[in-house]
Amino acid sequence: MLDIDCPFPFAINPHVQQAREHLRAWTRANGLLRSRHARERFERADFGWFAALVYPTADAEGLNLMADWFAWLFLVDDQLDDGDFGRSSERMEEITALVRGVLLDREPPGATRLPPIVASLSELWRRTAHDASDSWRGRFMDHLVQCLTTATVWEAENRMRGSVPSEESYIFNRRHTGAIYACMDLIEVVEKVEVPAPVYDTPVFRTALDAACNVVCWVNDVYSLAKERALGEVHNLVHVVQHHRRLDEHKALEVVSAAI
Repeated sequence: MLDIDCPFPFAINPHVQQAREHLRAWTRANGLLRSRHARERFERADFGWFAALVYPTADAEGLNLMADWFAWLFLVDDQLDDGDFGRSSERMEEITALVRGVLLDREPPGATRLPPIVASLSELWRRTAHDASDSWRGRFMDHLVQCLTTATVWEAENRMRGSVPSEESYIFNRRHTGAIYACMDLIEVVEKVEVPAPVYDTPVFRTALDAACNVVCWVNDVYSLAKERALGEVHNLVHVVQHHRRLDEHKALEVVSAAI
């Protein structure tokens, strides 16, 4: 493992303990963790602390919201990897349609029968977007839906074919599968400031945004490499670089670390 130097100081949000307590109550109230094993695994992940590192300047209410989003994204990802969503394309299409409906404020018939992961999103979305512009809402919805569809369709196709994606394809799609664009969008919510659409769409801003998203994804890939290798996972930039450039693991790690 190579150490990755970060020249920027980090801070922890002072409301971290409150966010932890809020998150425990929120996941219970929404029925998101059904077993003791799931609860213990979730507690070890400590999303209150994670959110406190990512959004150090959020106020208490904002940090609670971010912790809930991180938990929700984690639990969706869990379902894609290990649950019934990821095993059925029809089921995933149904869930994605329900998610899109929630984000468009179109409550489907029989809302009381929604899966907990979708029902909890409805409450989460109301807390998130009440002051957001239509432009921000549309952008966030596109990013979240793209995250779900890329994680299921693109990754699943690679696994079925037994293929390792190209570096270019992996880098582009990784920003979606990691939900990084959505998490970047949420900065605007907790800071109560919105990037105007004409600025957001400029090449200069998009290049900076993509670079920031890449750093998050690639650092994660470096530190999760051993675990993903043990699972036979090919969706990791170190693995992709090693495979296509025919390098050993140490050299591939050096290449990715230099890119970061």
